[in-house]
Amino acid sequence: MIAIFFPSHLTTLEKLSYFDFLEDLKQVFRNNKYEILLLNNTTERVNTADAIITCGLTKEEFYTLGDCNLIPLISIDCKIEDPLFFEIYNNYESIKKEADSYFKSDYTYICTQPRDIQLKQVISSTFANVLFVDTVSSLSQINNKNILITQSPLQDLLTEQNRFNIYFPERLKTEKAEMIAQCIKLALSHELSPQHIYKV
Repeated sequence: MIAIFFPSHLTTLEKLSYFDFLEDLKQVFRNNKYEILLLNNTTERVNTADAIITCGLTKEEFYTLGDCNLIPLISIDCKIEDPLFFEIYNNYESIKKEADSYFKSDYTYICTQPRDIQLKQVISSTFANVLFVDTVSSLSQINNKNILITQSPLQDLLTEQNRFNIYFPERLKTEKAEMIAQCIKLALSHELSPQHIYKV
């Protein structure tokens, strides 16, 4: 049983992104015979799961949850930088190379705003043009025809407008879910692993 912990007070775009993330996980988890338990937004001890996947928390929220639990925690989209925990987030340098090759001109990377300050800094320092969006209406601020997207719901919303040239690295959907399953196996085995940070 694998518990999934989402932040509280999600925006509409975050809800769409996390729902899509769950859909990606379902098939991979089914193949690995994992069951999913969705946690409510309280940081308390979890007695009904073998591991917890945290999604988009701040580092402080992650450690608050970790202090309550002795089972493995795996961080998604938050830079923990602690060898006790596995962490997974996008390989923005690699994604930038793909987008540079695709567009061969200026483009804007659009994503929901990370709650983790360090991850936000990584994104801002990697791409020349970034637009962090919180609401559907904030998508109207886009002033570049060339758009890089790494979240499926944003791709769907912008494709409907039929005025953007969009690059979406489809591989991210399956690669991230498969990497999570791999880290769960490593965490549950309690074997020492030389690597704890994975970029996909």
